[in-house]
Amino acid sequence: ADLTQRKQELMYELASYHNMQAHPEAGQVEANLIPNSTCVDSFIVVNAEAGSCDLVLKTNNDTVIRGVIAFGEQIFDQESLFVYPKAPASTLAVPLRPVKDVSVMLMVKALVGDRSSTFF
Repeated sequence: ADLTQRKQELMYELASYHNMQAHPEAGQVEANLIPNSTCVDSFIVVNAEAGSCDLVLKTNNDTVIRGVIAFGEQIFDQESLFVYPKAPASTLAVPLRPVKDVSVMLMVKALVGDRSSTFF
């Protein structure tokens, strides 16, 4: 049941990308879309000053990270964390301060867009 629902969500997302490319709105150009070669790299850095571990996300081209959503059970006060920079940049550090010392799976979604675009 979970796999079927996930498949439907991914198919809907893919269809909306195809629809966006096939029928751009008035004034919207393909320049608003991020390049297909865009990758987001991630690594963890210890931040001794803040007493945390920083999950650092970095894009490989001229795109910017507009926000990051991190999901993990028993690692945050709530079950997720949303971080957005004041000024979007190609690198973003997300401070992680786990409530408990437990092993968890962390799911991260990065909202990436073109520097001049209002879309991501």
